[in-house]
Amino acid sequence: MDKGTEDFWVQFSDNGGSTWTTVVAYVVDTDFVNGTREYPVITVDSGVYNFTSDVKIRFQCDASGNQDDIYIDDVRIQAR
Repeated sequence: MDKGTEDFWVQFSDNGGSTWTTVVAYVVDTDFVNGTREYPVITVDSGVYNFTSDVKIRFQCDASGNQDDIYIDDVRIQAR
């Protein structure tokens, strides 16, 4: 991703994807470095977000071109 100008988001929907709320945004060179493996832990607080039977989580990339990619692996979603 291009330095300082691109990011990606982890987003939450409680209505099956009709609307989305950004839980966390990751900006290149601020929150992550290209080519470096990261191990973030993201908490979606049930006191803030409404957990319905239609909950969806998505990762969305905001990049300037089709050659800007992010690779996401080993995602674990848990309820406590």
